[in-house]
Amino acid sequence: ENNSLGFKKEYWQDGSDSLYPLKSKPLWQEDATTSFSDWKITIHSEEDENEDSQSHNSTTYYVHKCYLAVGERSCGYFTSLFHLPLQTKESEHSESILTLPPLCVTAFPTLLNFVYQEGTLSLNKENVVPLMELARRLENRALERKC
Repeated sequence: ENNSLGFKKEYWQDGSDSLYPLKSKPLWQEDATTSFSDWKITIHSEEDENEDSQSHNSTTYYVHKCYLAVGERSCGYFTSLFHLPLQTKESEHSESILTLPPLCVTAFPTLLNFVYQEGTLSLNKENVVPLMELARRLENRALERKC
């Protein structure tokens, strides 16, 4: 059964037509349409760039400019990009295409969780170096301090 806004009632805190949905997962993992995503980040692995193969694996994340560019956990890269006065290929398509080392590709969801302030940042010997590299490349000073 759907509420008056077309959402399934199980997504709503009290089963009513309230405007406060329960978050079942981080906003960047939600459906792009219902989460009002206004930007895409497509990640390619540098490993794929070095191969002659025709098939390149990529992952696309549907994100929100306000999280990427504003606040203590924002990324300077995106803040600068979104403030450019000129129309760029990225702004024209509302998409950033990033080519990253394989370990950074794997750590990218952890970066997004950090930027979106989802849960606590869990650093370990497998992810601290890739997260530090992501923080450096995307100019996320808060993440650099944590690493």
